[in-house]
Amino acid sequence: MVTSDKGKLFIKRHEAKDGIPDLEAYYDMAGFGTIGYGHLIRPEDVLIKSITKEEAERLFAKDLFAAEQCVSAACKQ
Repeated sequence: MVTSDKGKLFIKRHEAKDGIPDLEAYYDMAGFGTIGYGHLIRPEDVLIKSITKEEAERLFAKDLFAAEQCVSAACKQ
């Protein structure tokens, strides 16, 4: 499975305010340490972690690829 550009934009808008990634770590509504476009981090990193927009894009691509692989594997069953 490959996510369309429209799908990627939808995810980014949902995971970040107005589609702009959070460059400073924070706790999300569920209490998870989060940064960028919803990338989960260790709780101890929330107080010290910050990233660039380029890193946020890289993490998004990495997380999306992992999710796409899971969906593809599930669809093969």
